[in-house]
Amino acid sequence: MNRSDLAKAINHDPDELTKIVKCLRKKGLIMTTESCGSLMYYVHPDLMYRKDSDGQDDYTNGLRAIFEEHLKDK
Repeated sequence: MNRSDLAKAINHDPDELTKIVKCLRKKGLIMTTESCGSLMYYVHPDLMYRKDSDGQDDYTNGLRAIFEEHLKDK
């Protein structure tokens, strides 16, 4: 899903979406990475979790640790 598709899905203007994402990044709720011209969005697992486990698996704990590292730099 690109920025335009996401904006349309949540009924926002793409430029407004950019402002929203920037704010969410500053608050540590969303993290973005860019590689090979592709931008990926990560949502903090404690904000939105969709697995059937208790949220303490290796992947989720690893993602949580990455978010925590980014918050340390603030």
